[in-house]
Amino acid sequence: MVAAVAEPSRRRLLQLLGAGEQTVSQLASHFTVSRSAISQHLGVLADSGLVTSRRAGKFQYYRVNARGMTALRAELDSFWTRELASPVRDARDLPLVRRSRSALSKETRMPFEQSVFVPLNASSAEATLAICQLVLRGVAEADYHKPTVCTEFDVTQLADHLIGSVTYLGAAAGAAADPVSGPLETRVATAAQATLEAWHVRGLDGEVKVGPHVLGVARQIITPEARGGGSFADPTEAGPDAGLLDRLVAFTGRAL
Repeated sequence: MVAAVAEPSRRRLLQLLGAGEQTVSQLASHFTVSRSAISQHLGVLADSGLVTSRRAGKFQYYRVNARGMTALRAELDSFWTRELASPVRDARDLPLVRRSRSALSKETRMPFEQSVFVPLNASSAEATLAICQLVLRGVAEADYHKPTVCTEFDVTQLADHLIGSVTYLGAAAGAAADPVSGPLETRVATAAQATLEAWHVRGLDGEVKVGPHVLGVARQIITPEARGGGSFADPTEAGPDAGLLDRLVAFTGRAL
């Protein structure tokens, strides 16, 4: 059952069917692949017990199978409980070390802060989304305006910031930015799914052009107050001949 939803298009189909039953043609309108390919994906979901269908005239209508989704949820919860229990337990045993911002030299920064470009593949992005959804699933509406470790953001503002970043990454691959309402988990998952689909279609080869307006957006977001709150370090020197990405990274305070 979990293998059936490991494929991004099938997860997107389940999201679309969550709004109500639809025909293959209606579902296919949301994808760039053929109608035949969508039918094959629906067949896999049906065989796994996650969707059911009914025929009305010449149309076949598909809908989510509530029992199947309940079984899937139980299987996923069991997986995450089992697989994440050990890392969480180990992390709790680690000593907490606090350092001042000035002490975070290049030598003491974590590896992800020393490097700008990290090898990307679809599976790592999808795994990150799965963990993010697991975290957001426990966030109730009463928690939306609670503070976070990012002192300038409450829960909703931090989620909006995440959605904006994911949407921007998707736009670089041609994804449409359609606003979505609902719980935070749904909003983040919908934005992320559109981005993943766009990059699946585009592929990870080649270059993505980033316009000069990105620096302007960064200056609006990374204010002196934001730096003072601990989210960003002071800007570093990029050099007169640095490219746009190098200047952007330097402005965020990361090491080049």
